[in-house]
Amino acid sequence: MKWKVLISAPYMHMEIDKLSHIFEENNIDIDLPPVKERLSEAELVPIIEKYDGIICGDDSFTKK
Repeated sequence: MKWKVLISAPYMHMEIDKLSHIFEENNIDIDLPPVKERLSEAELVPIIEKYDGIICGDDSFTKK
């Protein structure tokens, strides 16, 4: 099974080339959405269900 992970932390985007082998070795597909600082609740709610996990920074996670 392949895991699907959203990476919304901008600092991780900058280092992804150094880390991509770790995701590949662990059967993880990653998505890197365009992020300036953080994703809002309005941006996360429509997409979050398709992911098994998220590596985030200061994103607006709520009960929704």
